[in-house]
Amino acid sequence: MKSRENLIRFVKSLTERADDMLEFNDLLAEYKNDLRGRCREKSDTGLKVDTIRLHSDILARLNRLGKPQKYLVEKLKISRSVFFRLSVGHEMSLDTFLKLVNWIDRDINDYIIKDH
Repeated sequence: MKSRENLIRFVKSLTERADDMLEFNDLLAEYKNDLRGRCREKSDTGLKVDTIRLHSDILARLNRLGKPQKYLVEKLKISRSVFFRLSVGHEMSLDTFLKLVNWIDRDINDYIIKDH
C-alpha cells in the first residue's frame, strides 16, 4: 500500500513539473519574440541581421555534428562571447558574421532582414 501512495505522489510531482515546463516554454517563447523584435532594429550600418535565427542555425549544425560551441570558437578563431551576443540579438563584426554564415554553408541573404 505504501508503494502505491509513493507512486501516486511521484506521478503528481511529475504532473506539476510538466505544468511548470509548459509555463517556462511559454515564457521562453515570449522572450525570444521580444529579442527577435530587437534584433530587427536597424544597426549603424543600415543593415538588419536576424542574429537569433543565425544563432539557432549555428546551434543546430553543432548539434548535428555532436560538437560543443568551443569547437567552433577554436575552428573559426572567434570570441566565446559571440554565442551569447547572438542569442540576445546583439550585433557582431562583419568578419565574424561572414565566418559564421560561411561555416553553416548558407547565403548571407538568409540572415539579412529586408524592409517591407
